[in-house]
Amino acid sequence: MEAGKVLIEIKNLSKHFPVERSLWGNSGGSIKAVDDVTFEIFKEETFGLVGESGCGKTTMGRLLVRLIEATGGGVKFEGVNIFKTPRAEMRTVRQRMQIVFQDPFSSLNPRMKVFDLIGEPLRAHRFCKGRQLEERVYELLGFVGLDIYFKYRYPHELSGGQRQRVAIARALALYPKFVVCDEPVSALDVSIQAQIINLLQELQQKFGLTYLFISHDLRVVQHISSRVGVMYLGNLVEIAPKYVLYSEARHPYTKALLSAVPIPDPTLRRKKMILGGEIPSPMNPPPGCRFRTRCSEAKEMCQQEQPGLIEIGKGHWVSCHLYV
Repeated sequence: MEAGKVLIEIKNLSKHFPVERSLWGNSGGSIKAVDDVTFEIFKEETFGLVGESGCGKTTMGRLLVRLIEATGGGVKFEGVNIFKTPRAEMRTVRQRMQIVFQDPFSSLNPRMKVFDLIGEPLRAHRFCKGRQLEERVYELLGFVGLDIYFKYRYPHELSGGQRQRVAIARALALYPKFVVCDEPVSALDVSIQAQIINLLQELQQKFGLTYLFISHDLRVVQHISSRVGVMYLGNLVEIAPKYVLYSEARHPYTKALLSAVPIPDPTLRRKKMILGGEIPSPMNPPPGCRFRTRCSEAKEMCQQEQPGLIEIGKGHWVSCHLYV
């Protein structure tokens, strides 16, 4: 895609969480959840972000909508660095950036009815009131496939899929352009997962939305994403269009992840790559390439220098010394 279609530009983004070693406040170092990450998200695309638990995916999503502050680097949304935007002005920016969380039961106030849950951002941002607010809530319920009578219900009276539909409706209330979907279907049954994924795709086409779709399920990411980024221990190790990544993965870690995806046809056999060793601590990652301690193809250079992302094909970036 052309540079003019870039919606979000992430440059050298880092988030380190300090760890206290004692009750007296002596510093115990920091957890490098996201460490010097650079990539772009284009308008109206779905950028899938995959990796093992603890690799920094959720932290990345929250950084992109500034739910947490960055340690270093920046995020430009429509050309404006959101971490340099005053908090008073961020109120306007937040109308265009939203997030759907993994567990809708935790993200929805159990004491509020569906009508108030969806109408809350409209009131908070003084977007509309009275009859207009009521009509907007009914419209949003229709967009996510819920009858208007759901407005009287509390979250505990809804199924998991229905709660996630309410969360999606709330995220769409202020006409956003960018939505972070943080594992939005991982807590749902497989049949309901398909419904929510199809709903997200329909809404994207209808409203021209841009998604960052975070998941550990590579099959779901393959279905919904345009491009895919693979994270390992706070770093992006590979970025490619989905059809390239799933057929021509280059980074050893990406290959190992794909080899673990179950194949529905029992007659087909595929060699699985079993990774050795343990995942290093994000407090003390190994020098050089962070994956080298588990990589069967590691060489001396991998211990000395951390590889940067290099483009080995059109839109295909990999962080590995094998391709230097």
